[in-house]
Amino acid sequence: MKRFERIKNSRFRKKLNESNDCVVIAIAIAARMTYEKAHGICQYQGRLIGKGIVTTYALEHLEKIGFKVEKVKNLRQKNGSRYTPKTIGKRLKRGYYIVRKKTHALAVVNGVVEDWTNGRQHHIKDAYKITRIKAA
Repeated sequence: MKRFERIKNSRFRKKLNESNDCVVIAIAIAARMTYEKAHGICQYQGRLIGKGIVTTYALEHLEKIGFKVEKVKNLRQKNGSRYTPKTIGKRLKRGYYIVRKKTHALAVVNGVVEDWTNGRQHHIKDAYKITRIKAA
């Protein structure tokens, strides 16, 4: 959770006195960019300071600026139950992901949940793998 703590405590975030910015934090971690740049992406998509944003809008913008965004398929455990922040790391072992719950977004990096919900049992709605597209 080092990444989450670093992003959460960024000077830019504190300067703005931000809240309700889980999507911004998740993007910064999964896309490996600064909080300020992730904030700009969400702001471009219409996010206001202190307000949330629909995660899919930000994901669409990530694709436009050169990231590959792939929805993770078959997001159910072998016993048929849904994943939670407590169990999702077993499924998303390699790579950078943005994971959505009903009203929250979080990042998973190489199987580690980078969010305050780490270890909780909230149901995961869907997940997206975020990959940088290398310039030729």
